[in-house]
Amino acid sequence: MRSTRFVAGFAVVLLGAGAGQAEAGGFTVDVKALAFPDTPDFQQSASQAVTLTNGPSASTITAVVALAADGGVPVPEFLPILHAPVSVPAGGSVPLGVVFEPHEFGPRRGSIAVVIDDGKEELEIAATGTGLPRGPLEASGGVTDVDLGAFYRGEEVPVTLAVEGTVEGGVTLGDVVSDNPAFVVAWTTGFRQLGPHELASFRLIFTAPAVATATTMSATVRLFVVGAATPALVYQVTASVLPGWPRLLGIGPAPKGCGLGARTVGGVASALLLLAGPMALLLGRRRRR
Repeated sequence: MRSTRFVAGFAVVLLGAGAGQAEAGGFTVDVKALAFPDTPDFQQSASQAVTLTNGPSASTITAVVALAADGGVPVPEFLPILHAPVSVPAGGSVPLGVVFEPHEFGPRRGSIAVVIDDGKEELEIAATGTGLPRGPLEASGGVTDVDLGAFYRGEEVPVTLAVEGTVEGGVTLGDVVSDNPAFVVAWTTGFRQLGPHELASFRLIFTAPAVATATTMSATVRLFVVGAATPALVYQVTASVLPGWPRLLGIGPAPKGCGLGARTVGGVASALLLLAGPMALLLGRRRRR
């Protein structure tokens, strides 16, 4: 299904799927159908593009406005990315990006109004998508993939991970389960009831085992809420393990985000101190000669 609309030198062709190009009255337009993939509530989808190509007369896009089509949601959910006003010369093109940010779950619809030449004409681009319900918990900062760094046998590294409640009325935190015994979970926050925007944290402790060759280890850490059989939040955690014991004098790789690390700096300092004695003795002998 296709419909064509002419507005102040622009022609917009709306296609059911995919992208197309049409010519009408000397104008051309290349429009991607604005059908967005399923997107979790209050998260933005990837941008989709609509390219408008002007006809033989210069025009100005005065404003680009997001319109809310679904009742009960006054906030637009399809957001344009274009800083107006924009002057478009004859034959010129303007890219218009649109992102989908649902505020309710289920099928959503809306539109983008493009105002041309101070409202003399206006075109409207329809958009659809589906919002997915949010889980009862979210990772603080949105980070669920955690790389701890590289370690030798027997070394331990703790990391604290924070979660945020999202449900009105709150939820009760349940079990936190790691599927790898090298990654041990321990709660560090006393309360277990989380309301919206309340935070709780837990500590994950990784102990590097003995390995024959450099190995990447991983764990899936699942957080549950009381009354739910499926996890409310899932972390993927990785760490690299190097063969053997920590290097002589404590020199070794530092955890990620720690610069040189205390191990490396301390090892270098120890090495310099141990070398200072033999160097002083050698210099003393040379002087006596």
